[in-house]
Amino acid sequence: MSNRPSPLNGVLAAFSITHRKAPYGVCSLTPVCLLITMVVILLTGCAGSAPQKVTLHPSKPTPTEVPAGTVLYQSDWSKGLGDWQGDSGWQVSDASLKTDANGMYTITSPYTPQLENYVVEVHLKILKIPQSGGGIEVIADPAKQKSGYQAGLINLLAPDALHTFAVHPEALVLFVPSSSSEANTASQYHDFEPGYNWITYRVEVKKSWVGLYINNQLVSYGSSADTSQLSVGPIHLYSIKIEVQVDSFRIVSV
Repeated sequence: MSNRPSPLNGVLAAFSITHRKAPYGVCSLTPVCLLITMVVILLTGCAGSAPQKVTLHPSKPTPTEVPAGTVLYQSDWSKGLGDWQGDSGWQVSDASLKTDANGMYTITSPYTPQLENYVVEVHLKILKIPQSGGGIEVIADPAKQKSGYQAGLINLLAPDALHTFAVHPEALVLFVPSSSSEANTASQYHDFEPGYNWITYRVEVKKSWVGLYINNQLVSYGSSADTSQLSVGPIHLYSIKIEVQVDSFRIVSV
């Protein structure tokens, strides 16, 4: 037989060494004792230190200022109404909006501005006023705790109508509800003859103030007495018994 030591002998020898009788109070399983001691130390350290609180401070987005004159929305009717929603009296013809003169029709812009100060700019032409009492307006619906507004032309007269002292076409700015209009109503109505040429119809909103400009001339204005900030819409075009063509509608920052 070979005198080479067997691997089993080494295992038995190690077993006998680790299981020798240790002095009183000393663990006989030395490797196990070391492991247990390390675990106890770690647990004691964890128990002795209070957990640290981590406070998260969410970052607040910085408001982005939009430069004045930035075009926020520009209409495109080259392929039809698109996202515009309205009464059947509004139709698209030659990439322009047109109404017939048989009723009162509303159409709604698909874009609602998110700024306090903005301009609604409409390039339009009145084609026909078959009967007196017609009109065209830009309207913003009221919202929660915010007044809406109407800015436009009313009492448009038929070509053969007689002008009397009581009846004249007027430019106006009104607020919805009507109780929110300032007491100084004299600043809100002005006689104005729009004619039948192309005009740029500009409604400027600055917080609670609205001004109506036609061809860069201020023709009417007013302020809401109920709110420091007016509603941003939805915004509508509203025609009253006239035939009108609109070839551009855009919203611009102020």
